[in-house]
Amino acid sequence: MKKLIQITLISMFILLNYSVQAQDQNLIKRTSQNLSNLKGLKLAKAYNTLAYHYAFLNLDSTRKYVDLAIEWGKANNNLEVEYMAKMAMGKGIKNRIHLDSGIVYLQNLKTECEELHLYRPLSYTLIELHKALRMELEMEDTSSIPTQALAAIRKTDDSVGVALALTEYVRWNSEQLGEFDKSVELILYARDLAEHAHDSLVWTYANTAYGGLYGYSDHSNSKEILLQSLNVSKKIGFVDNLASVFMSIAVQYAWQGNFDTAIYYQELSDSISDSYTNNYDKKVSLNNLSAFKFYLGDTVGAINTLYKAFKTENIGRRNDNRQILGNLGELHTYLKQYDSARYYLDTALSLFEVYPSIRLEHELVRQYLILTKAEGNFEEALYWQERKQSLADSLSKIDNLKALQRAEKDYAKEKSQLKKDKVQRERTFILAASILVLVLVLGGLFSRFTYIQKSKATIEKEKDRSENLLHNILPKEVAEELKEKGASEAKDFDEVTVLFSDFKEFTQTAKKLSAKELVSEINACFKAFDAIMQKYQIEKIKTIGDAYMAAGGLHEPRTSEPKDVVLAGLEMQAFMLSRKAEREAQGLPCFDMRVGIHTGPVVAGIVGVKKFQYDIWGDTVNTASRMESHGAIGKVNVSNSTYEILKDYAEFNFESRGKSEVKGLGETEMWFVSRV
Repeated sequence: MKKLIQITLISMFILLNYSVQAQDQNLIKRTSQNLSNLKGLKLAKAYNTLAYHYAFLNLDSTRKYVDLAIEWGKANNNLEVEYMAKMAMGKGIKNRIHLDSGIVYLQNLKTECEELHLYRPLSYTLIELHKALRMELEMEDTSSIPTQALAAIRKTDDSVGVALALTEYVRWNSEQLGEFDKSVELILYARDLAEHAHDSLVWTYANTAYGGLYGYSDHSNSKEILLQSLNVSKKIGFVDNLASVFMSIAVQYAWQGNFDTAIYYQELSDSISDSYTNNYDKKVSLNNLSAFKFYLGDTVGAINTLYKAFKTENIGRRNDNRQILGNLGELHTYLKQYDSARYYLDTALSLFEVYPSIRLEHELVRQYLILTKAEGNFEEALYWQERKQSLADSLSKIDNLKALQRAEKDYAKEKSQLKKDKVQRERTFILAASILVLVLVLGGLFSRFTYIQKSKATIEKEKDRSENLLHNILPKEVAEELKEKGASEAKDFDEVTVLFSDFKEFTQTAKKLSAKELVSEINACFKAFDAIMQKYQIEKIKTIGDAYMAAGGLHEPRTSEPKDVVLAGLEMQAFMLSRKAEREAQGLPCFDMRVGIHTGPVVAGIVGVKKFQYDIWGDTVNTASRMESHGAIGKVNVSNSTYEILKDYAEFNFESRGKSEVKGLGETEMWFVSRV
């Protein structure tokens, strides 16, 4: 019966492997066949798509499409297309040539993208850089990179990029997130983004991470999720993910004690590694396969598999050969071949001088302890026991620090309402009073010390709340200057993009609403505007009645560009049009809005003493206001100076309005702007 099962599994393996090989370029073929029907930016994006996917399969094809994309980008002055192609080249070098060379290339590319404020190529570059560095460094040393990628992509409108960065973030920061439910919530959001964008490839990547999260608690559900990823990966030809999915499924079966099936899926992963993936994945695959064979009682087969893993060319350096050598030492100890066991453990230990790792060294010392006890060398065993305890203490400190960091992060996210704060302060006061009474009764100095510590914590909490309120009123750098010097000097800015919005026929519409309804509707609109400003890191200056004023380019260093302000204006109009349709369907009055934008120099500073306010002045402000008043409902009207800065951006369409007489400005050229 067992022989029949083995034959069946081998047959399934051959058929499935053939199917994968036949379909591994379906996605590429569909994209290539469609090139002749594409023009302009769509053609350039297709070049980049092909370059990105060939980077896993064939470096010559990668170079071909990278060159085509770069050529198009330079001819059309589109740096984003050019640098997305360079990112694909970095992925190809990392996967197909040499890991270290790929890391250097991607690190240099990251610096260039940061200097040019190319957030989309920056995010994708950071993701590929993280995939490379986590093969060499400890997780603690690379955990911030997915966070940086996520922050960069959120400055764009690339929802698929957000899904990709968010998935990478959750996969390698779930431990730091600390909450399983929070990790699942984020990965499901990433999967939904990919699904709504009809991007099956990124959906599969996110769904695989989703299955991995469940793998720690619910193996059956995890396998079901991972098999979904497997089916979609085969359908679209996403070979890049197949080895990882097979390996994850194998681990789930192993955790359930089904090692025959685990070996089957691990060998599928191994076959993919032979053809496509780098040798780091190959080593991990063989290491897992060895463990499964050992649990089935095939110790010799387990050792031979580890030999094969060790002989595989060493590309990754984080935990590959050290772990393999340690496992060889442990298996030889199990076979009572103590000289061989010590040879492999000593070789593994020497690698820690070059690439330290407390966690892996702790595991290796455990294996030394098993060996010396088996040899009857209890004096040396005592040494390894003490060293193991020392490493365990270090790991405990690291874990405690992580727990503290998670606690601080959770604490920073708390948003308490004023009423709850008042109740909490009253409870704290009652508790403090009770402690004081207890101190007086018992005369214990320790309780008094505890009370003082709690009082300090309350003061710190109030201080943090005050600083948060101050940062809501003033830009962070201005607030810091005000706290340090007690005053803030006015500053000149050469290029600031000012936005004005105003509701048309506000008075007439307001008459149709009660006072409470009017305030509620204005607040709903301005709350949405505030969220848009925060998204693009634009400074809200003030509201005057129904008018809303904001400016980009005021922070040092700059966090927003003229492009960001125009995108914010377009989102404001999109919100108002959606709001209008919603309220009209309910038979409720609604507002129409004009938006005007102008770019130029301003002076910025604080006015007032008791109720101070951050404000900006100059002709730029007046011109932006004129752009609004001479605009049109549902449109974003920009000045010629803003147009000159953005006219070459492929994502914008500009409609000339010709020259019009504008009060205080004379004959002025204006433009309506929209998204492509």
